[in-house]
Amino acid sequence: MIRFRNALCSALVLLCALYLAAMEGTAASEYTLAPGDAVELRIGDIANYASEVKLDSAGYIPAPLVGLVRIQGMTAADAAEKLRGMYESQEFFVAPDLSLVLVETAPVYVTGDVRSPGEFPYAERLTVEKAIALAGGMQNVLSAIDPQSMASDVRSQLTDAYVEYVAAELRSMRFESVLKGLSIFDYAPPVPLMVRREVVDQMLAAEQELLRVESDAAEETERSLRLQIADLESEIVIVGQRRDEFEGQIELQKRETARLSELAGRGLTNAAGLANSERQLSMSRSDRLEQVASLTRAKRQRRQLQLDLSEVASGRKQAAATGLRDARARAEIERARLLSAQARLQRAVTLQSIGDTFGLRGESRYYLSGDADGQAIRREVEPTTRLDPGDVVIVVAEPMGWAENAIGQVNLAGEDMD
Repeated sequence: MIRFRNALCSALVLLCALYLAAMEGTAASEYTLAPGDAVELRIGDIANYASEVKLDSAGYIPAPLVGLVRIQGMTAADAAEKLRGMYESQEFFVAPDLSLVLVETAPVYVTGDVRSPGEFPYAERLTVEKAIALAGGMQNVLSAIDPQSMASDVRSQLTDAYVEYVAAELRSMRFESVLKGLSIFDYAPPVPLMVRREVVDQMLAAEQELLRVESDAAEETERSLRLQIADLESEIVIVGQRRDEFEGQIELQKRETARLSELAGRGLTNAAGLANSERQLSMSRSDRLEQVASLTRAKRQRRQLQLDLSEVASGRKQAAATGLRDARARAEIERARLLSAQARLQRAVTLQSIGDTFGLRGESRYYLSGDADGQAIRREVEPTTRLDPGDVVIVVAEPMGWAENAIGQVNLAGEDMD
């Protein structure tokens, strides 16, 4: 009986494990791709091509020979089938050896009145309140401390948020310049300035120098590839001419061999002359095959270099598009931090004028910020709202209580005095 009970328990544990594994596999196979997700594309027909790419903000990835392909909203299996169909319909390959696998989902971002704002890995069934927990939980906007110390701390946070916001905007402009083919850009910082203008100018100069270095490197790579392609074009022409010459020689030698063979049959020439003509014909055919092989090899190398050249441009733009999406998300986070710090500073300065400490109770509001067809959107949500990869959660704590009432009383008193 004990053995039977142990065997039954083991079977139940194994059955549960298999069920959970099947459920996880089903969830992964049903996941639909979103901007910011990283996928690995393998194409065996192109010299074992394998590349890890991210979906851009519009849901596109670059694919060799066919260009940008939109796979947002598809499962990985459906996206792979779409690519196979494109390669087959455009007659690049027959029955393409192709696979597409999800490598990593886009993260979620949490900012505002939380203890540790930043980006966090996306997981299935992730909600707003779980994301806030990942960010260290809620942060008291106004705590029972000395108002003067609080104002000083908030000013420091305000400066940091301003610098990070400017940095994110500058990165966005650099990536936009890459997509527009520009080699330089200008920037007007948000006012009022919260740091010295020299600091902003240094940050701008650093981003412009990075843009110049990246542009020079890409141009040098493209120039080198074009020179190699031009050399191969010349080689293809020369080898093609040699092949044609050998084909002409072969035709002449075939006629001569046929003539000598006819004369030998009549006994009008010796066998040595015929054997020598046949040997020359065989050598010419061998030389022609060698030229054909060289021509095929040169054309294959040219095709690979053309693919490399195309990938340099498309890869740089793809990286810029991904960088632009991430920089804009970061700018949105830092902008929310900036606005939150400004509101906290205003409250702290008001309380400082009262010259007293205060208590706090409050409520919070939660917002989701993201892109929809290239347009920035923001909507208020509940703590139980489920998140998608790439979502930005903005937490705003709104203080209430006697401290806020005190601020109102001071404002009313000021109005009465006027």
